[in-house]
Amino acid sequence: MSKPLVPKTGHPTEDEMYMIRECILLPAIMTMLDNEHQKQEWSSNTFKTLYLGALDLVIDKVHKEFAVVRRELSSRKIKTWTGDSTDFAIYINYNCRGYDGNFFVTRDVARAEISLKLGKYIQDALTPLKG
Repeated sequence: MSKPLVPKTGHPTEDEMYMIRECILLPAIMTMLDNEHQKQEWSSNTFKTLYLGALDLVIDKVHKEFAVVRRELSSRKIKTWTGDSTDFAIYINYNCRGYDGNFFVTRDVARAEISLKLGKYIQDALTPLKG
């Protein structure tokens, strides 16, 4: 399988825009999971150990996926950094081979996408346990 041709200069490709979008969603997922992990650590819940173990599995999967996205963007000479956030949208700035731009995801879309992604991560984490 060969890698897609990457232009030497200019705007990001459709695949690259998807990866830039992931740079908004994956950190948001990690923040949510980290907050839940901290809550569970202080919890007196009977299933605390189970929840923490499951959270650790999901956090690890998200972290690995984010590392892959960042590495791929770097190999394509694309840098991203946090942009402004509003009540309506989450922004990210990027430099793609000399072209500066920004991209945003509305909070409603981000919530829906995060919900879908979390469901996938949880299912992927539980599949080996089902045997």
